[in-house]
Amino acid sequence: MYKVMLVDDEYMILEGLKYVIDWRKLGFEVVKTARNADEALTYLKTHTIDLLMLDVNMPEMTGIELLANLQKNGQRLDFQVLILSGYQEFNYVKEAMALGVKRYLLKPVDADELEKSVCEMKASLLQKEAQLKKYRAANLLRLLEGKLDEVEFKQLLADYRLPDSSAYTPILIDFAENARLDLLSQEKMILTPQKNEKILIFRGERLGLQTLLKKLEKSQILAVFVGQTVNDWRELSQSFKALLDLQAVYDFYPKTSHEKITFATDIATKEKAPSFVAFNQAISENNLTRLRSEISAIIQQIERHKLPPDYVHYLAGLLVKNVFENFDYLEQTFYEVISQKVSRTKTMLELKTVLENFTQDLATSELEMPTNKAYSEAIVSCLTHIKENIKSELTLKNVAEALYMNPVYLGYLFKNEIGISFSQYVNKFRMKIAENLLIHSNETITEIAESVGYNNTNYFSKIFKNLHDMTPKEFRDFKKRKS
Repeated sequence: MYKVMLVDDEYMILEGLKYVIDWRKLGFEVVKTARNADEALTYLKTHTIDLLMLDVNMPEMTGIELLANLQKNGQRLDFQVLILSGYQEFNYVKEAMALGVKRYLLKPVDADELEKSVCEMKASLLQKEAQLKKYRAANLLRLLEGKLDEVEFKQLLADYRLPDSSAYTPILIDFAENARLDLLSQEKMILTPQKNEKILIFRGERLGLQTLLKKLEKSQILAVFVGQTVNDWRELSQSFKALLDLQAVYDFYPKTSHEKITFATDIATKEKAPSFVAFNQAISENNLTRLRSEISAIIQQIERHKLPPDYVHYLAGLLVKNVFENFDYLEQTFYEVISQKVSRTKTMLELKTVLENFTQDLATSELEMPTNKAYSEAIVSCLTHIKENIKSELTLKNVAEALYMNPVYLGYLFKNEIGISFSQYVNKFRMKIAENLLIHSNETITEIAESVGYNNTNYFSKIFKNLHDMTPKEFRDFKKRKS
């Protein structure tokens, strides 16, 4: 209900205005009647109204002088004003217009005209309310982002008609679609950034906050995230950032309890980051079994400490990068695909699945380097040349020529150090890259064949089937069903 104050020095007129129209039906409530301007001014010092209806010509202080007095004392006319005037009082009306008053009625008041004016003022109030709501929401968001100065903050409090407070606590509420949040009706500093989400800035000490939280816990809310209470409004942005980090952690990790309320005091820091020492040792040893075990251990540490999701994605990306930098047979395209999958994960479960599938691919690779074996400079150069020219024709003869070596001697060294012939290695290397692309990319069979050095798709499919006992398409479909 919008609040109305009626001001007129004539008792009968004042009483008649209370009943001439059905105020409540129109959405208004007469909260005060005053017989003179002084009484009205006294009331306005401690109360707020939405509509002031006053007589122009009153003894001691006219209605115009009342309005001028309000403006002189720095009080904004943030309510609608309707003045009542006699035929001979148009000079008063002009003065009222100069003060920003837009509506007046002639005495005696006609009920239909009054109702029409009140409806028009209600439309203005609704429009102003909508604009003010957007303005308040924008400034509340700026407050939480640390972008308000002191003048703007005081104005924000004035817009909400609130005094300053000694304590502020940001609260984020996730609620069900059909939830009723009547218990928040008394709270004013509220944002609704998303359909089922509210951000509340609670003003007051911890005892009042605990009372509110107990009520929320019993209501139809899904989760409540409570930031740290700050005594200075300038520190709200830091508390709110921690609150968003808390929500991100809650959404990222599996739920381990049925508690509805979570406090921002338990957010993990980067000081609890997992150690990569054992992981790097496994890489240096070229020990894929240990490497897979160390990656699992890192995942467990991350889950135990519930590190912030952004930091977890950084660690996972670093982990994958280290593996690819130290295993030459892994194709760059495969690295890019895995990195994208890691960055797109929205939960720890999704990330865990991506990393486990990645380690599975490493563990089942037929091209892992023999443990604790060093290669000659010639073979290292040969393997590098194969990797960098996988799309080109690769024969023992043209590779030997590129390395300025005798083909027979290179073939002997290759078989002796790698354990299989040059052509067998090239075919397996190409097929391993093709496997990864079939599993992790959306490239066509023809594109994959060309990317691993086969210009003839049918020949590529034949070689692939000889090694896997299924065509590339059957292999891709089989892997999709398994995942």
